[in-house]
Amino acid sequence: MAILTHKSKTHWDEPNKFIPERFLPENSKARHPYAFVPFSGGSRSCPGGKFGMSCLKVMIAQLIRKYRFMTTMKFENMKLTTHISVRSLDGYKISIQKID
Repeated sequence: MAILTHKSKTHWDEPNKFIPERFLPENSKARHPYAFVPFSGGSRSCPGGKFGMSCLKVMIAQLIRKYRFMTTMKFENMKLTTHISVRSLDGYKISIQKID
């Protein structure tokens, strides 16, 4: 059960306390990748997981339609790491401009 892992002192300091900073990349490096599984998995996974992901996709599509996302960062200068996906170690600074 995911709730047992989410409340485990093996994976979390103060598991019953709300500490959103624990999910920042620099605080997640040493943690097991399956220590947090918000929608569980397999045939008994949360039915809201797929709905939530669909809502996020619609929201992202709406943002892309209405706003332009730009950056001055050069790919060659980025420090990247691979985990489940590729991500920047230093973050990714963007500017947002509304499309008229």
